[in-house]
Amino acid sequence: MANLAVQALAQEVNAIAKFESDLHNLLVLLNKEDVNVMAPGTALKIYKTSGSLSTSVVAEKALIPDSAITTDNGTLVELTFGKYRNLVSIEKIAKQGYDVAVGASTASMVKQAQAKARASIVSGMDVTGVVTAEAATFQAKIAKAAGKIAAAFEDEAYTPIFFVNPEDAFDYLGTANITVQTAFGISYIANFMGLGNVVLDSNVTAGTVFGTACENLDVVAADVTKIEGMELQTDESGIIAIHVGAKYENGAIETVVYSGLKALPVFADRVVKVTTAA
Repeated sequence: MANLAVQALAQEVNAIAKFESDLHNLLVLLNKEDVNVMAPGTALKIYKTSGSLSTSVVAEKALIPDSAITTDNGTLVELTFGKYRNLVSIEKIAKQGYDVAVGASTASMVKQAQAKARASIVSGMDVTGVVTAEAATFQAKIAKAAGKIAAAFEDEAYTPIFFVNPEDAFDYLGTANITVQTAFGISYIANFMGLGNVVLDSNVTAGTVFGTACENLDVVAADVTKIEGMELQTDESGIIAIHVGAKYENGAIETVVYSGLKALPVFADRVVKVTTAA
C-alpha cells in the first residue's frame, strides 16, 4: 500500500513538473510573466471598440464635438475546468510495469490537456469583430497581418505574434532555410522576416493567418485549489491538478487531470485574420 502511494505521488509530481516547465516556455513565447489565476466561473469579456477621433477645427469657445468612441459590451467567456480521466487496467500494468503503463498514459493526458489550452488561443481569436484582410502567399499574409497590427498598436509598445497552419508553413519552409523551435508542445518560427514569432497550430484553417500582439493576449486559468473534498496534487499557482489512485471496482489505476488554462484576446478588433485573396 505504501509503495503504491509513493508511486502514485511520483507520477503526479513528475507530470506537474513537466507541465510547469512547458508552461514557462509558453509564457516566454507569448511574452508573459505569469498566468492570471482566477476563481472558477469567472466571466471574462472580449471587447471591440468603434468610432474615430473627431478632428474638426473648433472655434474659440465653441462646443468640442464628441468623437463617440465606444467599447461594446463584450463577448462573455466563462472560465471553467477542463476535466479528464483515464483508466489503466491491472492486466496492462502486469504486462508493462507501473511506470510504463501508468506513467506514459499520465504524461499523454497532460500533453493533451496542453493541446486544449493551445487550441483556446486560436478559437479565441476566430470571433466576430476581428480585422480581416486578404493576400496571395504565405509571406504576403504575414506581412499584411503585420501591417494591420502595426496600425492597431500605433504609438504603443507591442510584440507581434502570428498563428498559421503547419502545412502552410512547411510548404514555405520546403524552399527556405529556417529553423522551427518548440515550446509547450508548440512549434514556432522565431522572428520570421523580422516581424515576430510565427506559431504553427493545426487549429488554424489552412490558408489563414491570425495575428495580434502578445499584449492583447491574456493567459488565464481557473484556480484548481478551489476544488474542495478531493485529494489532489497541484502546482504552486493552482493551474493544474492531478490525482492517481486505485479503482478497485474497475480493476484499474485511475488518473484524473483538471486544468482550466486558456489564452484569450482582450480586444477582438486588435486581432487580424488574413485569408487567401479571391
